[in-house]
Amino acid sequence: MFYFFEKDREYVRCEIREDAGRWKILITEPSGVERAEPFGSSEEAHARWKELQARFTSDGWFGPYGRD
Repeated sequence: MFYFFEKDREYVRCEIREDAGRWKILITEPSGVERAEPFGSSEEAHARWKELQARFTSDGWFGPYGRD
C-alpha cells in the first residue's frame, strides 16, 4: 500500500511492505531520496507508521492519501 503526503506541491511517498514475515516502511522524499525502515512485526511497523503520520502532520504535510 502506498500513502502520499503533500505540501507546497511536493510529495512524500510512503510504502508499507511485508516480505516473508518481515515488514518495511519505505519513504521517498520529494528529492527522490529513498530510505527504508525495517521491522520484525506488523505491530512495530504500525506503531512507527502512526509516529510518521503525526510527524508529517505537525510539519505541515497534508495526508495521508492512500493508493494500492
